[in-house]
Amino acid sequence: MTHKLRRVNDASPTQHQTVHPQYHGRRFAVYHRVAIHLSISRLTASPAVNRRQRGMTLVELIITIVIIGIAAAALFSAMASITARSVDPMLEAQSLHLAESLMEEMQSVPFNAIADIAPREPQYRDGSGIEALENYRVGAVVWDYSIGGQPGKRIDVDVTDPTGRTLRLTGYRADY
Repeated sequence: MTHKLRRVNDASPTQHQTVHPQYHGRRFAVYHRVAIHLSISRLTASPAVNRRQRGMTLVELIITIVIIGIAAAALFSAMASITARSVDPMLEAQSLHLAESLMEEMQSVPFNAIADIAPREPQYRDGSGIEALENYRVGAVVWDYSIGGQPGKRIDVDVTDPTGRTLRLTGYRADY
């Protein structure tokens, strides 16, 4: 942009002149000249403003889509692994409940009748099977054990969940 000294009276209709805030003398001023087309009613903007008004190029758009796609793929794979691992604690908790139930039943009977309780598949009180627990396997082993010279029993209850993992719960019962 050049500064030119011109007389104030010299303005032509096809030129737009803005006066620099500093006046040089009485009848001279510093002008910035910008061409105006008769069909356009605004001044041309700087290249930075024009660039912002144009939007994104095709290359920028493709790069943005690729970056968003990579981020989404990473997010989905993390969510899939978290979802898969969230089932494990539920299976473990269900196995523990089954083992505790059988252990409580075996320890509540008289001392000599402990070995007579046969482990069975999970069932309701009326004897019908629980469909949601049909893939769990329950087993128990009773060992003779001596506790401080007194006869006792060691009870091992094993529960295998649908994924094949086994949970063992061990309890002791004395003859009191």
